[in-house]
Amino acid sequence: VEGGRQFRSTVKDAVGDLQDLKDIHKDVGETVLEEAHSGTPRSSGQLDATGRSAGTANASIIRFGSAVVRYAGVQHQGWPAHNIEAHPWVTEAAQHTEPKWTEQFKAGVQHILDKIKGL
Repeated sequence: VEGGRQFRSTVKDAVGDLQDLKDIHKDVGETVLEEAHSGTPRSSGQLDATGRSAGTANASIIRFGSAVVRYAGVQHQGWPAHNIEAHPWVTEAAQHTEPKWTEQFKAGVQHILDKIKGL
């Protein structure tokens, strides 16, 4: 097959890139985090200051809270037994920015696929 060696080599490289989507997931997480900051419940501002994102090979992760600011989960999910309503600001941010981060993800994957020669 003409170009077979190059095709196999570049597919192997692209598969390696697909398994390491950390940068793409980090960018997607940053997009959601930016939006989430505007919806974070505020009384002192401590909760908003704990917002951060990370990218793994499999997911974008947005976290709020810390050892000192332990109430992020309660604020997000609510606690009916204590009459605390849910305020899912991170989920809402992800939903609101979905068109933007979907395009970011598609562009990142396409960039990896464009490296494959011999198709």
